[in-house]
Amino acid sequence: RKLVLRWGEHPRDLDAHFLWITPKTGVQRRVYFAHKREKDDDSAWLDVDVVNGFGPETVTIEVSHDTKYSYYVHNYTPDDGALAGCGADVTMFDSEGQCGVNVKIPDSGQGRVWHVLDID
Repeated sequence: RKLVLRWGEHPRDLDAHFLWITPKTGVQRRVYFAHKREKDDDSAWLDVDVVNGFGPETVTIEVSHDTKYSYYVHNYTPDDGALAGCGADVTMFDSEGQCGVNVKIPDSGQGRVWHVLDID
């Protein structure tokens, strides 16, 4: 599966954050711009990190049925525009490339983090 984040020119740098807890160890894992892949867990990785607007920023995931995953978007450049209402959206594609879910950012709200979705 792939999660694809797209947005407009502003804010310039939105960052995908994908989190999960490894069932056997209880250790929380996260991939994002500074940590694109876990060394000992290939459940997810950040394919592309875009820092100049528009995206796409892509996370590839291999879903395990006993794991809960969470996907967030962080506005790394809040001085360049608000997160809410910026027109961002996230599309989840299945393993065959078919669009399964598309989530658009709310038009209103505050803060630098958008909790997009959970995968159980």
